[in-house]
Amino acid sequence: MPVAFPSFNRGLEYFSKVFVPSQSRVFQIKLAFELLTRIVFRTPVDTGRARGNWQIGIGEAPTGLTEDDEDGSQTNAEGLRRLGEYTSGVVTIWIVNNVNYISFLEDGSSQRQAPAGMVALSLAEVETIFTQLNAA
Repeated sequence: MPVAFPSFNRGLEYFSKVFVPSQSRVFQIKLAFELLTRIVFRTPVDTGRARGNWQIGIGEAPTGLTEDDEDGSQTNAEGLRRLGEYTSGVVTIWIVNNVNYISFLEDGSSQRQAPAGMVALSLAEVETIFTQLNAA
């Protein structure tokens, strides 16, 4: 089930149109990759299934599952490759994970590895960085 962050998305859209119109594509790619990287490396690892199933979608959310990736390097490399396909314009960049237990991990079921989850924590950090850039 996709989770939307409307205030963050509106701020990002405004920032990219007003402050960095000539660099909006690069800015959006860097921001999405930063968020993906933080989420991937915060994802708890048992077999690598959850960590390996973070996927980037351009314009639509990916469906299906991918390969296990215990250290996250293949997941990040594939995410960066997909982000390279992003041209520009107002299109949604999706970061999704389709394993059936990802919401449990996000809710802190892995008390030892990720008690605070991955997505909300990573988004809060990136949003803080973005807000500081926007205020400067």
